[in-house]
Amino acid sequence: MSYFEEKVRRMINNDIESEKRDCENAKKKMDNAQRTLTEYTNEYNKHKREIEKLERYLIDYNTKVMKMDSIEEDKERTTIKEMIKNKLQSFDKYTEFENITGINCRDECKGWNGRSNRCDCGRNRVDWVYNSDKDIVFAEAW
Repeated sequence: MSYFEEKVRRMINNDIESEKRDCENAKKKMDNAQRTLTEYTNEYNKHKREIEKLERYLIDYNTKVMKMDSIEEDKERTTIKEMIKNKLQSFDKYTEFENITGINCRDECKGWNGRSNRCDCGRNRVDWVYNSDKDIVFAEAW
């Protein structure tokens, strides 16, 4: 083998070794990148599952709050109905005009019986009104 052939052979072997090292380094980088991608994917999926879990919790919570609000509204309606019922029991056949806010009837009108939509003469619409600030029920004409 000549000197020139030996030198070419060494150069080629060196190039091969260099390429093998570069290939190994590239493989390590690729493995690291794959590992990093897998880690990020796992982390992303974990956070996504947590978001879904929290969204389900929020829906459940809102549903419970709505049910509780509904129960409170039902209690309030029941209380108002009881207040109206008590007012109706205190009524005689017709109430005096002084007890009704906004009434402007004729002299021959007997007043309001606490149940119908109009006063006796029909001139005024009358109904029960609940004042939540004062927690009272009263009759009002309009």
